[in-house]
Amino acid sequence: MAGFFDPVVDPSIYIEDYELDPDLSAACRHLEWAFEDVTNYFDARIKPSLVGSIPHWRAVGQSWTRIAGLAGVGSGKPDRRASAVEIAYLQSIDLRQGHGRLLVFPEQLLEDPNGRNTDFLNMLRILDIEFETYDWRANETPDSYSATISAVIRRKLKGVAT
Repeated sequence: MAGFFDPVVDPSIYIEDYELDPDLSAACRHLEWAFEDVTNYFDARIKPSLVGSIPHWRAVGQSWTRIAGLAGVGSGKPDRRASAVEIAYLQSIDLRQGHGRLLVFPEQLLEDPNGRNTDFLNMLRILDIEFETYDWRANETPDSYSATISAVIRRKLKGVAT
């Protein structure tokens, strides 16, 4: 790895070393291990006891906590996505199979000079996928909407355990 994370990342660790098992339960176990619950995950609040409990010879865990710590409240470096769990699949996920539950996207995806994006809206209704929108503004970074998107997700996940 090179760039912004250089000061906190062990140069002998490759991005693949951070990989979790390729399933949702692995992501849930990771959230419970590192954050304890969904609320702390969205606040990027790593368990205080975690950092001091990882042996120095567990370099990947040590490095991960330093990276995720950059996203902590008040840090602003690089932005709040540093602690995000990214799930990548070998193939596309067919939302028509019941995999989509909630979409949060810019209102502008529904707009067109010729009218509303009715095809997209109809597909969401057919698939029974709940959605909420926010007002995207030009020249804003994705992190600019982190609080807005997180508030929607927090509201929807209220009471849901990791």
